[in-house]
Amino acid sequence: YGTTHGSANHSEGVVGVSPETMRAELVEAPPTTNRGVHWTVGGVDWVSATVRDTTPAALAERFGGGIQSWVNARGVNGYSHSLLGLAEFRICYTPGREDIHLIAPGKWLGAVSTDGQRLLLDALSGLSAVFTRIDLQLTDERPVASPRDVWDALERGDTVTRTKTWFWNEAGGAHHGSSVYIGAKSSQQRLVVYDKTAESQGEVLGVRWELRARDDAAETLAEQLLASDDWGNVWAGRVSAFVDFREAAEGTNSTRRPRLPWFE
Repeated sequence: YGTTHGSANHSEGVVGVSPETMRAELVEAPPTTNRGVHWTVGGVDWVSATVRDTTPAALAERFGGGIQSWVNARGVNGYSHSLLGLAEFRICYTPGREDIHLIAPGKWLGAVSTDGQRLLLDALSGLSAVFTRIDLQLTDERPVASPRDVWDALERGDTVTRTKTWFWNEAGGAHHGSSVYIGAKSSQQRLVVYDKTAESQGEVLGVRWELRARDDAAETLAEQLLASDDWGNVWAGRVSAFVDFREAAEGTNSTRRPRLPWFE
């Protein structure tokens, strides 16, 4: 797609952060265990939303310093055109079509603070955006549970969950890693647990737990994130409601079953 132009103008965007000062901000968050695990919430790792009653140029001005700071690119997700900004932030549109789709990927969101992520969600909410996807991630930097541990618990029945779909993926290549997908690809919520060290080729260490919310689930997640000062608690509450890792025991109330040590 080429390179962005006039990048210095991005300092005027909604997040109020220049490229020189963009940085990740990790926040201490539950769950924790007595085994010394260090969990951090890197915050939101993907946002996509649809807006109306505005223009691509107006959105470019609001989210990245003006139209001159963006590159014309091919459209995605059924849109014919897009504007590509800093760190692959994308504004998708079709001339004559009322709706415009915005995509803030992990590359962009990981380069701003959680305050910047919150400002983005708030700005989109102020535009009456319909959130179509939000990913909220947590990274276990000193893993007490690997993707294989999660898979084995699912196979043993050491879970309390309504989902009946999960599968294992082992990536190939020089930099490979394992992943567990819990929930169908078409479902409104899905949990992905994967080897972030391998996936990032060593740039980020640990096992990542990524909650992916779509459609109505994304809408409610946006509301929770904007209403809460503790995104770790939001993550823990959403994940444990979706799948809770507890020892299998017939005839025992699920809430009385002890949690697996690595999920306490």
